Amino acid sequence: MGRNGKESRKSYPVVARPGNNFDPVLPSYINVTPVNYEGKLLVSFEWSKDDNPDFKGLEVYRSTSPGFTPNQNDFVLFLDDLHDTDSLALSHSVKYYYKFRTADHGGRFSKFSDDYIAFLFPTVEKLFPKNGAVIPFFDVYSVESLPFDLEYEIVVYDSPVVNEVWRSVRYRSTVPGELFIPNYIPSISLNKKYFWRVAVYLPGGNSPVFWSDLSSFQVTRFD
Repeated sequence: MGRNGKESRKSYPVVARPGNNFDPVLPSYINVTPVNYEGKLLVSFEWSKDDNPDFKGLEVYRSTSPGFTPNQNDFVLFLDDLHDTDSLALSHSVKYYYKFRTADHGGRFSKFSDDYIAFLFPTVEKLFPKNGAVIPFFDVYSVESLPFDLEYEIVVYDSPVVNEVWRSVRYRSTVPGELFIPNYIPSISLNKKYFWRVAVYLPGGNSPVFWSDLSSFQVTRFD
């Protein structure tokens, strides 16, 4: 519109796309949790997603070498959900190093993260009571402890679909061998089948690094 109040003719439509000139940044929160769950080896990821609409997801790379420089051979997973799991060709007693980088829809990437370490512990054998045991009331459970500084906990259920009835305090061990955990369950029914497992934690940890499978027992009498 000119000073005289007259309008010019309208231009042809113009289409413009914003430039993609900046690399994305890494999430402010990434958590890596390894667990041996009933013999299944898993590494779980939890992270915070950027609300930028150009954000695509998080690339995950894995190596057994600290400080590795990621390449496509190290790529294991692309994360677009806030929770996901790596279970690809993992072995216990191996220290894995993970690196992450953010990708956007414009084909740009963040720098790689520092190493995130995941160590998967081997199976902890349950020694007593044996699976399917029908026995008098017993004073202790026993498990085969590992040669690591870990805490062990017994969990008892009254059904195989898991209705927890008792959980022991944690008992710490740093050496391999038979570990005895007192059976302080406050009440138990005779001739009823119960199920138990052992959960293992890093000292002071909140999430188990190992869950055993379930074994059953029945108590026939109190001596």
